[in-house]
Amino acid sequence: MIEKDDPKRKKLCEKVIETVNEQYIKFIYLQFTDMHGIIKSFEINSKRIEDFLQDGENFDGSSITGYGAIEESDKVAIPDPSTFRIIPWTNTSRKVARFFCDVYNPDGSRYEGDPRYILQKTVKKAEKHGYSFVCAPELEFFILDKETKEKAFKPSDMRGYFDYDPYDINEKMRYTIAEYCDAMGIEIEVLHHEVALGQHEIDFKYGPAVDVADNANTIKIICKTVAAQNDITATFMPKPFAGINGSGMHVHQSLWKDGKIYVMMNQIRIIFQ
Repeated sequence: MIEKDDPKRKKLCEKVIETVNEQYIKFIYLQFTDMHGIIKSFEINSKRIEDFLQDGENFDGSSITGYGAIEESDKVAIPDPSTFRIIPWTNTSRKVARFFCDVYNPDGSRYEGDPRYILQKTVKKAEKHGYSFVCAPELEFFILDKETKEKAFKPSDMRGYFDYDPYDINEKMRYTIAEYCDAMGIEIEVLHHEVALGQHEIDFKYGPAVDVADNANTIKIICKTVAAQNDITATFMPKPFAGINGSGMHVHQSLWKDGKIYVMMNQIRIIFQ
């Protein structure tokens, strides 16, 4: 997480520009989320990278949930250079990269409805008391059959918790997901089939809350991309099927101080009041 006024930003931006030129990256996604956690994205020509790293890119937020009415729709997406990643499944002759962005108002103030900003404020509140806010999510999702595109939702397999099958295409998809995650700097710890039919789980390494939230959004993009590459569908809907387990996202949370987990709950309540 590197915000606009962070002294480390200039050096990181220079490194990003160098990478873009060396790797012949042609387009860059600027991404953020709405209030429902839906990833929003628009593409920028990399020839303009110095401009939008410095000034951001204007966009109309009136059609995005939680981003204001039409009379207050002007917003600015400013890339966080620490989130720059080359997208591993893009064509080598036309590479594409991405940034996650912080959303600002035209007057230079942060937009209060930006979910990333809400989490950043919480992290800073803990830091004022000397604590680091660390998280580790467990992402559950369904892989759906090809017929889902034409008919009702249908699980892609008939297996259950930790089931193994050497002919299972979903296992191969999980490996591809993990490889893409690795290429984008996310350390996957565990992948496995979950309880419900066609349901899977991915756990990745804990870390600072904002970085982990960015990684969770990246993993969702990767899962849906790999599914699309196999002409099927991945969904993080909490309950796509009646009568079987739904998908959740357990989030392990802890406060650290001096390299140790801090567990005095009364003090934690005071910090976040």
